[in-house]
Amino acid sequence: MSQKILAIDDHPDTIQLIQLALQRHGYEVIGAFSGPEGLEMAERERPDLILLDMMMPGMDGNAVCRAIRQDPDLASTPIIMFTAKSQATDKKVSFDAGADDYLSKPTRPAELLQRIESLLARQERAESSDVEPPLKAVYTPRGPRFISVLGSRGGAGATTVALNLAATIADAEIDTLLVDLDTRQGHAALYLGHNAGPDVLDWLGQPAGSLDETLVDYLVDFQEHLHVLPSQARPNADQARLRAPQSAALATLLRDTGRTIVVDLGCHTGDAVRPILQQSHTLLICLRPERVAIVGARHMLRYLQTVTDDSAKIQLLMIDYGLGESMPRPAIESFLHKPLLDILYLNLQDITRSVNRHRPLIYSEGQEKLSSQFRRLARHLVPATP
Repeated sequence: MSQKILAIDDHPDTIQLIQLALQRHGYEVIGAFSGPEGLEMAERERPDLILLDMMMPGMDGNAVCRAIRQDPDLASTPIIMFTAKSQATDKKVSFDAGADDYLSKPTRPAELLQRIESLLARQERAESSDVEPPLKAVYTPRGPRFISVLGSRGGAGATTVALNLAATIADAEIDTLLVDLDTRQGHAALYLGHNAGPDVLDWLGQPAGSLDETLVDYLVDFQEHLHVLPSQARPNADQARLRAPQSAALATLLRDTGRTIVVDLGCHTGDAVRPILQQSHTLLICLRPERVAIVGARHMLRYLQTVTDDSAKIQLLMIDYGLGESMPRPAIESFLHKPLLDILYLNLQDITRSVNRHRPLIYSEGQEKLSSQFRRLARHLVPATP
């Protein structure tokens, strides 16, 4: 059975050209000439992919895109914005509206075909992948765990991993505390829509004897089982510095909360955070398949091996943004002398949309496969009872 493409464009000639280009490759192409007609046809025909013009009178393409994403029956349908507008700001608006790809007119038929085939293949992989079952349905953890997440370099994905891992664990009804110790950046709480306010360094600046009692005053409640101890962005390095005595007090107090702890350390290692690293059950290094990040991971591995004599505590997680990095997994594992725990395939546009909506990426439409990967990761890092 041929796959069905819905083209929504107020220019009949454009739809005719799309039909000529795609029908010879076995696609069934149906057309709609306005936004409302396109929505009605999408609901009736259930296309496999939608090509959507941005500039249409009355209801433009971005409005149509948002309406599709709000319809549970259509929300996961791949959408390519196909328009004459090519400014970066136009693309951002469309991606924020929920578009999966953006193609500027005019374009070669081969380019259009390639984009369509790529999106349909990605959709097919997501639908056919083995989905990890919900954690809370069959999962009882052995006890609270302490997980520190580090990035081998800036942009390696540590905050994205820490946030989505914490949310995944909390979804299993496990009380979870996400602690942002990347005190220069302060991104974790911002990703969840929390503006600057009292943070972890303010809390640690109090007399040691009052820290246990006042912790709750500094937590941000994201959902029933997920709480965040935030950090503000402090560009001044001295103001953002975490002291070793503070780190030691923090590590002890966190272990005593009875919660599972996920700490976002950014790229920070050294004496100031050594007590945190020593208290952790897992030290999860995030890296990308490119030279600088891999070399950074090797240096970080060597340092962490001075922190713990249990090499099993140190795990490597590859983050692939699909930017054309080409170093193969066996070469990376050989260089680091350690196997990768897993590879997460992330899309920067998806991350941008989730950040703009102040929600973890795993809760976004079309992220079922990624959510399954995070559930698998959580099962590994927070072991269940036999």
